[in-house]
Amino acid sequence: MPSYAETLISRLQQSPAHLSPAQVAQAIEMSKGALALRRMRGRAPAFERLATGKIVYPRDGVISWLRTGRSPD
Repeated sequence: MPSYAETLISRLQQSPAHLSPAQVAQAIEMSKGALALRRMRGRAPAFERLATGKIVYPRDGVISWLRTGRSPD
């Protein structure tokens, strides 16, 4: 039986290369607010801030974050 992180990773592997905060939050079963709080505290996956101010998460960075054991509490 796959672990919780492996289940989340398998969902993400079908996602676009860059994900919005809402997409990441849904994929890892966390609220957008909780993800934003983790981001502010440095406990979220790596993200990029576009010139427009929009935040995106590279899919591979989210997968790496899950693989290193930093999955949702």
